[in-house]
Amino acid sequence: MDNLNDKDSNEDLSQPSLPPVMILGIDLGKLGGYAWQDIQGMHTKVMFLDTEGELDIFALHIFLKEMKKSFSYLYVVFEDITPLHLASKSANWSLAFQSGAVTAACISLGILYKKVPAKVWQRELFSNIAPLRKKDGSTDTKAMALLKTRELYPDLDLRGTVRSKVPHQGIVDAVLLREWGQRNIKNPVPTRSGLF
Repeated sequence: MDNLNDKDSNEDLSQPSLPPVMILGIDLGKLGGYAWQDIQGMHTKVMFLDTEGELDIFALHIFLKEMKKSFSYLYVVFEDITPLHLASKSANWSLAFQSGAVTAACISLGILYKKVPAKVWQRELFSNIAPLRKKDGSTDTKAMALLKTRELYPDLDLRGTVRSKVPHQGIVDAVLLREWGQRNIKNPVPTRSGLF
């Protein structure tokens, strides 16, 4: 057969066989985290930091390279960073730097990625949760994120270390970013390097 689209008549044409796709959620920030799920369950890590408390770019690169080797397709989902009005210049600089580092690592390794605004993934994942409010009346997205994560994965340990007593916010958000990616990245087909 000369035509690559011709199939053996015994093959099931209703379901195309696609290689496994791994969605990796990354929450940026010094208190950020990573989350992914495979046949053994959900896995989490806290952000790779260097001795000065900044993102360890080398560790990130090695981690992504190893993840890419383990799966046919790796998609990284992380927040599209917008300046935080109440944060310091250094905090905004750090988030922008991390976003650029993750983007560059994905491009250099040929990994597809998606930047998603916080309001987009939160609107979708919080749709069945009554809004929780802070004392000042603003929406408490951190509390809502924890509630949603516990709803989806009630047995998942959300602590950053075994000695921690409270859930790690970076892990909570990374789990939800991965969840958003899992729901929204269907039969991905790369359109150009690093983007879809």
